[in-house]
Amino acid sequence: MLNILAPTNNPKEVKLLIESGARELYCGVLSDEWHKSYTNIGSINRREFKVSNLKTFDELRQTVKTAHSYNVPVFLTMNAFYSKDQFELVVRETQKAYECDIDAVIVADMNLLLKIREINPDIDLHVSSGATLFNSGAVKFYKHNKVKRVILPRHLTLNEIKEMSKINGIEKEVFIMNTKCMNIDGFCTFQHGLNEIKNKKIGNIMKKMHFDNLLSNLMTSSPNISNYIIGKGLLGSTSACCLEYDVELGENSTKSHVINPLEIKENIKHNIGPRQLLNHCGACELYDFNNMNIDSIKIVGRQNPTKKKIKDIIMLKKSIDLIETCNSKDNFRQICKKNYNNVYSYSCKDMCYY
Repeated sequence: MLNILAPTNNPKEVKLLIESGARELYCGVLSDEWHKSYTNIGSINRREFKVSNLKTFDELRQTVKTAHSYNVPVFLTMNAFYSKDQFELVVRETQKAYECDIDAVIVADMNLLLKIREINPDIDLHVSSGATLFNSGAVKFYKHNKVKRVILPRHLTLNEIKEMSKINGIEKEVFIMNTKCMNIDGFCTFQHGLNEIKNKKIGNIMKKMHFDNLLSNLMTSSPNISNYIIGKGLLGSTSACCLEYDVELGENSTKSHVINPLEIKENIKHNIGPRQLLNHCGACELYDFNNMNIDSIKIVGRQNPTKKKIKDIIMLKKSIDLIETCNSKDNFRQICKKNYNNVYSYSCKDMCYY
């Protein structure tokens, strides 16, 4: 059975997420000590915005306590790459998280992985997509290093995932919902939190309004309105990779060379940055994932409002429950798209994850 892994940034929503169908939770902590030392630029978990994270380890402890009362595990993101100066604080905060009874740490930095193994071999480790697992050899490498789970990067094809899923003895996790990034996670150098420094008032206000989620809904229903907002530079709170920029195919390029959230025609420039905010979905591929050795499907969006998270969970749970009753993948996809319309109140736009 595929487990739904849901994001959380608030202990008060944990009960609601679990009762909606989440079977695993993940979160990050942006402590005052870290923020004062390294601001938003030196990320501790690839999500620099305050609204994406729990504020304290007390909130983490509360999150874990509630989740464990439902026998649901909680995983903590520590999945950035760290400088020598940052490393001591990273290790110290990892130990604080372990004392909060978390179930696993999500890591990308090999130095941190080895250090955790040294100081506390009992902590379960999940290797982030930021560690760039591109093939079965990488999965075998982390299995040899006693990692419990690998998170497969979202740019992989279904055939690549299928081959990597054949390796037994290590759990596999795939992305399934929201924000299909056009970059390779482990090679991305964009910053997510710069505008909280540059324009604190506007950035914080827009994040509290969950502006990215609002824009995603606008872009789905009315691209002209959202493109006007972006074109006028009103999107002052979001990530650098959501700013306007062009992708142009070279003379010898083909469409397959571009991770392509919307239609890209050969040899024509296209703005694709803001499309990252759209409500991407991979539910139609659950039929195949169920037949692979996949353990968990991951919803992106720690910063999203609770109502959005609940809708995502409900949509995926409906899809998982549907698998056993469908006699073909085509039939499964047809019903999935109907469920999508019912849950989100707008039709599927074929913004597919895979």
